[in-house]
Amino acid sequence: MRSLSVALLFALLFYQQLILASPEHSIAELPVQPHRQLGLAFPGADPKHYHSLSEIGMGVVRLTVPWHFREPTAGEYVWAPLDARILRLQQLGISPFLTLVPDAPWAIRPNNGKVMNAMPRDLAVWRNFVAALVERYDHDGKADAPGLLTPLHYYQVANEWVSPYNHAGGWAEADEELIELFRITYEAVKSSDAKAKVVLGGIAAGNLDLMVLSEQRADYQIVQRYNATSSLRVGQTEVRQPIFVAGVERMYQILEKAPYDLVDAHLYGQVSRNSVRLATLRAHIAGRGIIASECGGPSLDYQDDYHPADHFRAVFEWNLSALSEGVDFCLWFGLAEGEGASYGNRHVPLLAQDGTPKPGYLAYRLLAYVLKDMAHIEQLAEGRYLVHRHSQPPLFVGWTDQRKPGQPTSAQTMQLSAAEFSGELTVWQVSDASRGNFTVQQQAAETALTLDKLPLIAGKDFIFEGVR
Repeated sequence: MRSLSVALLFALLFYQQLILASPEHSIAELPVQPHRQLGLAFPGADPKHYHSLSEIGMGVVRLTVPWHFREPTAGEYVWAPLDARILRLQQLGISPFLTLVPDAPWAIRPNNGKVMNAMPRDLAVWRNFVAALVERYDHDGKADAPGLLTPLHYYQVANEWVSPYNHAGGWAEADEELIELFRITYEAVKSSDAKAKVVLGGIAAGNLDLMVLSEQRADYQIVQRYNATSSLRVGQTEVRQPIFVAGVERMYQILEKAPYDLVDAHLYGQVSRNSVRLATLRAHIAGRGIIASECGGPSLDYQDDYHPADHFRAVFEWNLSALSEGVDFCLWFGLAEGEGASYGNRHVPLLAQDGTPKPGYLAYRLLAYVLKDMAHIEQLAEGRYLVHRHSQPPLFVGWTDQRKPGQPTSAQTMQLSAAEFSGELTVWQVSDASRGNFTVQQQAAETALTLDKLPLIAGKDFIFEGVR
């Protein structure tokens, strides 16, 4: 027993020496604050887990508000569980974003259980509910939730409304009635808080792709896997089928006729499509803004396996891509793996089923640190970005996908612009996706950077206390 203790002591001392000698640093050391453009959709119902979101730099969190929970019978409002979730997020410096679901059985038309979003039998009853909810969270001193710290700014209704077959949202009634639901919701929100922003229900990535293909802005194949062996595939030929034509026409009708302040684009699948998706959407929203209340990868719709490095890199890919396109904020899909995800997105959440942090969890902490003084983001090429900062020189962020066959040598290196980068740069290279480690070195700006499958960050004086 004594020999075992001695052996353990020597092993511990040896391990400590390895740590001291290692040039690697831990992302967990980075000091971060919640960032107003980074966040998460669907954090779960238990507020005790929310502290982890602020610790990795998330500043916006999307909560679903089913009507049937908050008004189980006519005129009987049950706010306490929602209050607890909202107040905990605000205490952590996080802004809640509410997605309302019209689903109270006593107040809706029967919809055969096909979709979550139902048409209220009496829109005045729905209006009263929405107005009461917004009044509770507008922070005007009248009927506010006890302890409310700041007003809520974003409200949404009817998630992923395009299809009558979408069990995660959907709409099974006429387009005119959906427009009326949006109109009543808009008026109810504004009647209680004129400054609040009304967000049109989210549009699924596949539906954005349908718009792109139908307008012939790009030529690619939409893939949605139902399981490992079954999938839906839609290209330029299939998009002309009546079911897809009707879906695109519904999007045009709602985008152009419904009242809203912001539109919500859900971004999954292949990140290279984001630019054309968002450009297509902008052509139909008359200058209004865009958010992405769901995003993330890697997607099993377009690759056969999951790798830790892919998950880490995806946090940078999806957020930087969306923010460089002018999206107001981007919310990652899901905190913990489990029910609710499609087959393709089942590995997107930040925690494994047992609650263990996945690589993207620490990737968010690094990303929040990189973006803390961000003015705007400029995409130079696929996987290469400039983070322009308010008070400091810009940062370069880049990586390369080494799995692509026949990739030229130029895809592995990056020569920075002499106009923006000069002298000696500090270069951070993520070296271990699973453990969240990175190395730090100094390099002359005129020397080409060598890119890897994990993000590299380079800039002048890019350091923090304790890391040199």
